[in-house]
Amino acid sequence: MAEETLKNPFVVFCGKCKHILTDSFTLFDFKNNHLIHSFCTVRQETKIENGEDSFKNSIVQRIKCNCGNCVGFYLTSVSEEYNGYAGMYAFNKDAVASYALGSCINREKGLHEIAEDVEKLKNVVAKIYKKIY
Repeated sequence: MAEETLKNPFVVFCGKCKHILTDSFTLFDFKNNHLIHSFCTVRQETKIENGEDSFKNSIVQRIKCNCGNCVGFYLTSVSEEYNGYAGMYAFNKDAVASYALGSCINREKGLHEIAEDVEKLKNVVAKIYKKIY
């Protein structure tokens, strides 16, 4: 996931089991290879471990997907470098993947649009018919 692709809406999911963790609407920042989110849509089966780890001189808790993959950190207490990010979620770019919404659109037409297309085709066929006969 490149920084320039962060402009489009996307979902973030576990790189191992593809379980959706969050989306781009809660994205706060992209810093030091981590997607910083102000809120996380993780489900109950996703665990925030009570054990604390050191992360850039901050106190954090590991976020583990239900498959056991460590996907990032919950920032409990932060250093000066991460000032303002306490209580946020930092997903490791290398442990997650993303899918840009609308990147593979097969848009279905509604009944009204199909009716308009049929009327256009009728007009074209009528003109061709008049030229032939």
